[in-house]
Amino acid sequence: MRSIFLCLFLMLGPVSFTFSQCAIYVCTETGAWAASYQDGTPPFLNMTDTKKQAYDECVKSGGRNCTFFYSAECNKCWWAFIIGYDDTSFNYMANYSYISQEDAVKTLKEAYKANGGVGYYSAKVTTWYMP
Repeated sequence: MRSIFLCLFLMLGPVSFTFSQCAIYVCTETGAWAASYQDGTPPFLNMTDTKKQAYDECVKSGGRNCTFFYSAECNKCWWAFIIGYDDTSFNYMANYSYISQEDAVKTLKEAYKANGGVGYYSAKVTTWYMP
C-alpha cells in the first residue's frame, strides 16, 4: 500500500493544486494601471510577489501614486478590467468569469454602468486568461 501511495505522490507531485493569483494596482492621478498574474509558467509567485510585480509595473507605466486596487485567486478564468475617465477622475472596475471572455466583459460592463459608469462609452476594457 505504501508503494502505491508513493507512486501516486511522485506522479502527482508536480501538479499544482493552488489557485492562480492576480493583483491590480492603479494610479488615480495619471490613469496608469497594471495587473500581474500567473500564466501557468514558472516562476510561480505567491500573492505578495504578485502584488509587488503589479505595483512595479504600474510605476513603470507612468503611475506616480500607484495604489492597490484588487486581487483574487482563480483557476481557468477570464479577467476583465475597465478604465473610464471624465474631466475630473479615472474610474476602474475589475471582475472575472469562469464561463468565457465574453461573459467577463459583459458582466463587467453591466456592473460598471450600474455603478455610474464614468466615461462609459469611451471606457477601455482589457481582458486576460489565467490557466
